[in-house]
Amino acid sequence: MKFICLKENISQAIRDVVHIIGRSSSLPILSNILIETEEARVRLAATNLEIAVQSWFPAKILSQGSLTLPAQLISQLIQNFPDEKITIEGKSLTATVFSQNHTLSVKGLSADDFPPIPKIDDKQGFIVGREDLINGLESVAPMVAQTENRPEFHGIFIHINDKIATLVSTDSYRLARTQIPVRRQNNEKEELSIIFPIHSAHEAVRLFSQSPEDISVSLTQNQILFKTEQRNLLSMLIDAKYPNYESVIPSQTTTTIYISREKFIESIKLAGIFSTRIKDIYFASDGKKKEIEIRARDPERGEQKSVIEADVSGEPVAAAFNYQYLLDGLQFIKSKRTKLEFNGSTNATRITAEGNSSYLYVIMPIRNIGGQP
Repeated sequence: MKFICLKENISQAIRDVVHIIGRSSSLPILSNILIETEEARVRLAATNLEIAVQSWFPAKILSQGSLTLPAQLISQLIQNFPDEKITIEGKSLTATVFSQNHTLSVKGLSADDFPPIPKIDDKQGFIVGREDLINGLESVAPMVAQTENRPEFHGIFIHINDKIATLVSTDSYRLARTQIPVRRQNNEKEELSIIFPIHSAHEAVRLFSQSPEDISVSLTQNQILFKTEQRNLLSMLIDAKYPNYESVIPSQTTTTIYISREKFIESIKLAGIFSTRIKDIYFASDGKKKEIEIRARDPERGEQKSVIEADVSGEPVAAAFNYQYLLDGLQFIKSKRTKLEFNGSTNATRITAEGNSSYLYVIMPIRNIGGQP
């Protein structure tokens, strides 16, 4: 194996794949990056057996071959290599990296020991815009459960129906749902449902955030592949049944409030300074005045009260919420005004943008509000 490439190209490819690599004493090969030549480019690959990432870059191929090298070491060496044009030659289990003035060698392992990365056809799948995918994943990721006690909650539920992909996440205290447009491959009509692991979702966001092109997504029963011309990500899926999330979304409304999103967020942040250890703030409307009240009190630090102009209709309402949970959902609602729909003070509350429900956030109140200000 021997090829010539630009430092910036191989550096970017290393950054693409190195992030998923962890230390593995039982399988040292998992700490290595696979380097393999193709016709006019080089493929880098890394895997932790749950996620595999591949990245390609252009190079002048002088001889074909493959080798695996320690990920952290080769990353550090290439990053600090002073010349912009690099030649890499692999012989036996050693790679020599050199330019006109510098030469170094790195011990590696055989490419034959590198776990094979499965190939997935595109019979089932869809094509999605990069920005739509990134925004969709980012808008539901914060609501994924942090613990793995219930595996189905430790991922993002994705349901594809015709030309719409619905993304859902919940930790049982709040729920986020968003919808993004997709193009089905091979004129498919069959509905598809998967649970995408949250750590894989973070990797997909990182890997494709700067990609200029649409992303092709292919599915099997237990794997998902995101692919562009330059890079791809293959991930295992969560083998579990997602709960009926639609039953959690309130279908009745007793109080509807329209409020400035900016002023709402400002008041929540201010109240959050005086919230207690359970991050509670108190929210109230008497249903008559065109305003809402947000309060918080910490017996040791002080208290806060904000009154915000709002359009209110329906019954009086009073509830306590985790202020951080409120902010998590509001950051993805981009309209000037936010719509809040209550079904009493102890049931889940719907939050959407005014005039647009493509992004829906549902939050449960804190049950015990006996200590409200």
